[in-house]
Amino acid sequence: MGSMNCAPAAFVTELLAHRAGLSTQARILAHDRATADDLVQETLERALRSAGQFKPGSNLRAWLIRILRNLFTDNCRRNALARSVTFKEMAKLDATVEPTEIGCHDLISLEDVTDALAEMEPEQSVMFELAYIQQLSYSQIGERLAICMSTVGTRLWRAKIKLRELLEKRWHDAVAAHRRAPRAS
Repeated sequence: MGSMNCAPAAFVTELLAHRAGLSTQARILAHDRATADDLVQETLERALRSAGQFKPGSNLRAWLIRILRNLFTDNCRRNALARSVTFKEMAKLDATVEPTEIGCHDLISLEDVTDALAEMEPEQSVMFELAYIQQLSYSQIGERLAICMSTVGTRLWRAKIKLRELLEKRWHDAVAAHRRAPRAS
């Protein structure tokens, strides 16, 4: 890589020349094009904000990949933390912290699923548990419950819809409780 010119325009030009390589690295890490594109965008933004920290003559590509990997690691940690918070706990969080773009499917804990299954009709919760917890095939579930496979599929589809509705309701209730909580000064 050529030496860096101190002019911001030259830095931006050289920075953008690495975009394709960053996209490749981001797709390898994220396994999802949209997430990878967001990661590249964040990397370029952070590099521009931190341009003064870059040492001219050093390896810009290596510096950018380090930023990209650090951002990816931070995002993974943030998502892991978010998934460890149950809907009940979310309502107790500091009310000055507004829920971000994290959706209910990003925050579902095992406790939330267990609680929602307990609220379902027994026929639906049993169907879900046989398919997804015991991991039985449709034919095994049909044999166990003495029903045909098409009925298994229909009941399982209804159970998934009900579970999704219950979890989304819990999410909306938790967000509403969070927003109603008194704000810290």
